[in-house]
Amino acid sequence: ARATEMALVGNHLYILLQDLSKTFKATTEGKVAIVDVTTNTLVDADPAEAGTQAILLKGRNPTSIIYNASLGRLFITDTGFFDDALNNDPNTAFGGIETVEVATNKSLGIVLDDLKFGGYLFSLAFVSDTLASVTVNAKTIATFNPATLSVLEKSLYTTASGFMPEIL
Repeated sequence: ARATEMALVGNHLYILLQDLSKTFKATTEGKVAIVDVTTNTLVDADPAEAGTQAILLKGRNPTSIIYNASLGRLFITDTGFFDDALNNDPNTAFGGIETVEVATNKSLGIVLDDLKFGGYLFSLAFVSDTLASVTVNAKTIATFNPATLSVLEKSLYTTASGFMPEIL
């Protein structure tokens, strides 16, 4: 597993894990490890299972994570599936914006499919409880409402050339 980004919520550090194959393909769902920063130990997200479990995501290749305190949720972008030529297919069920309820450490699944944005999602930024932005296909900025889980603008800005996945 490859760690990508982290979010600190109280005494818990949530760490995105990409389960990439040797060829860097996202062939399995991502995970979120939880570390208690006061004891420097892993937190078991599913005590009913043997061993220490991470939060299992529904999407693949998680790339960005932000905590929204008002909603009590982590918002995660899952870039989804890429083929051998590194083409993304937003028609698969593995990409979009996924949320995790912090009180239960359970994924609520992909709440906004990447198909609604027209491509794979990467970076995520919150402006307010009702306005957030995300990069689409590494060249477009789109907006959505985190409270209603609705897309507001699919193409707020698109660069004429270049690559801007982490501009937000």
